[in-house]
Amino acid sequence: MTNHDSSLRFARLLFLFFLLFAWWVGSAPAQPDKRQLTLEWIFGPEGRLVASVPATAWLDDGTLVILDNRRLPREQTFEKVNPTNGQRVSIVDAAQAQADLKSAAGVDADVLPWPIAFDGSGKRALYILKGDVFVLELASARFRRLTSTAAEETSASFSPNGRRVAYVRENDLYFFDLDANRETRISRDGSETLLNGTLSWVYWEEVFGRRDIGYWWAPDSQAVAYLQSDDSQVDLSYFTDIAPFSPRVIRQRYARAGRANPRVRLGIAELENPKTTWIQITDKPFEYIVRAKWLPDGRRLSVETMPRLQTELHLYFADRKTGSTTHILTETDPGWVNMTDDLYFFSDGKHFLWPSERDGYMHLYRYRMDGTLQNQVTKGPWGLASAGGIAFWVHQALVGVDEKNDWIYFTALERSSIERHLYRVHSDGSGFTRISKEPGTHRISMSPDARYFLDTCSDIRTLPALRLHASDGPTLQKVASPRPQLIAPYDVQFPEISTIPADDGFPMPAQIQKPKTFQPNHKFPVIMFVYGGPAAPQVSNSWQRDTLWNQMLVDAGYVVVKV
Repeated sequence: MTNHDSSLRFARLLFLFFLLFAWWVGSAPAQPDKRQLTLEWIFGPEGRLVASVPATAWLDDGTLVILDNRRLPREQTFEKVNPTNGQRVSIVDAAQAQADLKSAAGVDADVLPWPIAFDGSGKRALYILKGDVFVLELASARFRRLTSTAAEETSASFSPNGRRVAYVRENDLYFFDLDANRETRISRDGSETLLNGTLSWVYWEEVFGRRDIGYWWAPDSQAVAYLQSDDSQVDLSYFTDIAPFSPRVIRQRYARAGRANPRVRLGIAELENPKTTWIQITDKPFEYIVRAKWLPDGRRLSVETMPRLQTELHLYFADRKTGSTTHILTETDPGWVNMTDDLYFFSDGKHFLWPSERDGYMHLYRYRMDGTLQNQVTKGPWGLASAGGIAFWVHQALVGVDEKNDWIYFTALERSSIERHLYRVHSDGSGFTRISKEPGTHRISMSPDARYFLDTCSDIRTLPALRLHASDGPTLQKVASPRPQLIAPYDVQFPEISTIPADDGFPMPAQIQKPKTFQPNHKFPVIMFVYGGPAAPQVSNSWQRDTLWNQMLVDAGYVVVKV
């Protein structure tokens, strides 16, 4: 190599270095004191807590149990909140409960874990730990082991009176009597392909929104209705699990388009004599049982069925003793009928609320018990929408009913299609009022007596806050404020919301997250988030959990768009 060749090569390397340096300077954050986001921080302990609010659960008497995860671990415990005066008292010795947790279940935890459920009186908490069922007696801070089996238990829940616990083991349904300290088996034919009280994939994912709801306690805690699924005709599929370092193959019954679905039926078992009475639906063929719900008196069970095309939804009332059914109504749509969790039975035994999109928007209708329509309760060019807390494809907008004062509380899109707000209305359709005031998204959890509600509110630039309100709106307590200081060290470019006119003039909601160096007259690479659609809206005026991840893409020079 000649000196000339060496000099030329050096010059080229120097030129390349200056190009890279110039690019680095141009793309570096403008504020040197700002930190750079990393995947380790976003998905680590700090990042996961950025938008968190305390865990909460309502009790039957309208009081609230709370675990404030914003406190130091040694200060975290279960507290009961009295909404009337805001008083908070500890209901368990957390340190003693943690010590007993290690002794009873071999679980060493920094904080007392939030349970599957509390009983309605707030005396017990329910857990599944290492595949076995435990109950935490809050007064004594002691864990009580209910099962000790090689097979894992799943789908545990308290009975309404809190004195029994149901669960599933090897696809059979059991219950444990806490007073008698005795387990009783309800079903005896469970197998790899016959599931009792638990769900196969298509029901877990598509029907119940990733909730293993396979049985329903009667109001008197003396009986259980349960779904039996026969998966024997459903295709076997195989998937490679991407999570572990050494991949494993998952074998699953997976209902594919055009192929067999699980064959399902509903049974009712009286717990004193666990013999199943099967519900008889013979007037109309069905492919799916999509909902079951007890009427308040506990003598009948409502059942909703669908044919495979899902253009009809049938409501039946089934007799608890005989299993015979009465057809109440049919909801139809030439394209699609949505299933919802918003069926509500009034305690007077004379009326029920039924959600329907028959006028083009999801609204509530009041029916007599024989299926006769009495009146439309909500109406307008907007629809009810879920209050949050479950999968977005599960419609659950009805958050409370105050029968004494005749108020129905629900969340809807009346103010904006990209926001969720709380409203109330009388059962005759009068008195329609929006209760939440601030722009943004309000995720609502209401007390059983509909006197109070919790509001987890945020907007696209503001982290969530949790507040306790009286049912007519006034704030009673700021339970947890937003914590912008957690992301202040990072130069976050928040998304901007706008609309894009479609060919028919419809203003499609859109949002764009741009680099700080964005210039309108320059071209930038774009990442288009493509999951959104009419049934899965991704644009919302709320804090979005992918904002920080998208910020890393923005820092790399991309523009991130959702439509």
